[in-house]
Amino acid sequence: LTITYDKLSADKEGFAMKHRASICIEIESFLPMSWRRSIFCDLGFHIPLPFSESDEGPAGGIQAIERDDCPRYVPDRILRFTGDASPSDPWPVIGGPAAEVKNVQ
Repeated sequence: LTITYDKLSADKEGFAMKHRASICIEIESFLPMSWRRSIFCDLGFHIPLPFSESDEGPAGGIQAIERDDCPRYVPDRILRFTGDASPSDPWPVIGGPAAEVKNVQ
């Protein structure tokens, strides 16, 4: 019974958010296009979201910093190499036979 109540509560919140979003979109349709365009430009969706100082990241979003103790945190499986990137730079060597030979010598 408790699990069912939790599920219904989560569904109810989702439906309420969806309804609020539809109301916002409906109200937005009454605004002149020039106002909508200026509001959209002020949100800064064209500005890249930085991952770090050397990695600009993708554009088109609003950055939200989560606390470290967030239960949804999943460690990043992407290996990131800091510094400038260039197509002419070689790929960094991680592990592999060449690294094993250096360790043996």
